[in-house]
Amino acid sequence: MLRLHLAGWGTVVDPYTGQGPCPDGRTFIAIRSPAGTTIGSDTECVQVVSKTDVPNYGVRSTHSLGVETYSLPGGTIATRESRTFLFARDQRHT
Repeated sequence: MLRLHLAGWGTVVDPYTGQGPCPDGRTFIAIRSPAGTTIGSDTECVQVVSKTDVPNYGVRSTHSLGVETYSLPGGTIATRESRTFLFARDQRHT
């Protein structure tokens, strides 16, 4: 098993355009060691994003499909991923 710590939500490299290979945008995220040192990066190519809103709650969840490129000291890993984030009532925690 490989466990990576992605530092936050990342920085938008290419915004939503609705077209091209990454229609919902491209994001760059630093990968950090347990000590907090940057050891690599993840570039996310987001192909589809959707969200579920609940009355009197706010955003309940977001869902995305995309292609990830993890650049690490030993090489690069390319994946296809499906992600679901479930949000707490405070809308700040997942």
